[in-house]
Amino acid sequence: MADSDLKAKRDEMTLADDYSSLWEEMMAQYTDDVDSTPASAISNATLLGSQAENVTASAASNSSSCDPNSDFMEALPWIRIIFGLLMVLENSLSLWALWHVRKMQHAIHHFITSLAVAELLMGVWCCYRYSAEILMGWEHTTVECRLRFVGITYLNFAAILSVCALCLDRCLALHFPFRYAELVTKSRVRLQLALVWLLPFIVIITAYVNTGSSCENCTFVHIASQRTYVVLTVSRCLLIGLIIVSELLLFRAARCQISKIYPNVLSSRSSARFVRVNAKAAVTTSAVVLPFLLLYTPVVVTQGRLAANPDGADECWSQLLAATWLFASAHGLFTPLVFCWRFREVRANLVRLFCRCALPEKEPELGIYHLRTRDSVATS
Repeated sequence: MADSDLKAKRDEMTLADDYSSLWEEMMAQYTDDVDSTPASAISNATLLGSQAENVTASAASNSSSCDPNSDFMEALPWIRIIFGLLMVLENSLSLWALWHVRKMQHAIHHFITSLAVAELLMGVWCCYRYSAEILMGWEHTTVECRLRFVGITYLNFAAILSVCALCLDRCLALHFPFRYAELVTKSRVRLQLALVWLLPFIVIITAYVNTGSSCENCTFVHIASQRTYVVLTVSRCLLIGLIIVSELLLFRAARCQISKIYPNVLSSRSSARFVRVNAKAAVTTSAVVLPFLLLYTPVVVTQGRLAANPDGADECWSQLLAATWLFASAHGLFTPLVFCWRFREVRANLVRLFCRCALPEKEPELGIYHLRTRDSVATS
């Protein structure tokens, strides 16, 4: 026991001697710095400053493994510009074909046209936004920089609301097939279209006005505040939930009509045709909605994570959010293909357009997919 106490005292004395020698070395260094010339003092200060900067840079690089100037972030604007040009081309052709369609229900025609217009404008805005990023950079936050994100958010919500209106219209058509003409009138369709294009303004004002964002870079993680993430996430979740519920009701009503209502009205040719058209429209709606849900889910999940922890929004999350938006923009490329696949008259109009462009003098000899123009319909 005495040996252990003696050993402990010896260790304490050794530790005290070490502290004493360390203190003497520090004081000697301090004395040398005081007695040194101003030039050497400035040199030492410069050396210490450079070492501090190196330490700070090393700590910053260790804290974030993502580089905002990486190959992905440099290639992203060009990829989105290509996507935007393809969206403009495809949706312009879809709008031309939809404009010349004669045999389509009034409501579904207007809602699909609204969706095509929203995605066409989204393609135009993508070209503008990323061209401005290439030309002017993203190092500073300006009013024009904020407008880039405000515009794309507005058009995105207009597209989502167009899909919601399309789903609700198909639910009414399948749940009330014989009262559909009374419930869905032209004035009500116009009112729904007005809401589709006015409600995004409320979301924009709530999400972006008076946000206390930083001014470091012109990226979404620096523009947005916690309120921005919360408003956008909650709004998208509500709309996507409404779309999912509408799709479930749509499948249920379609199965009920095919198994019960359709055999009973088979004797009436007009009623049977009406039910068959509604079932086909339900399949078309599902072909538009299901890829939409698949492509937009990563955006909602990422923004939900940032809404829960906005302080963790660094360059890693900026790159992840940019990747999810790139993934979601593919819906604007996919929707026109669905229109051509599901609507025979849309497909026929596009074939007619290609025949006019490729073989303008041989069009009367083709004899296929020939549709009368508006002038011929008016004179007949």
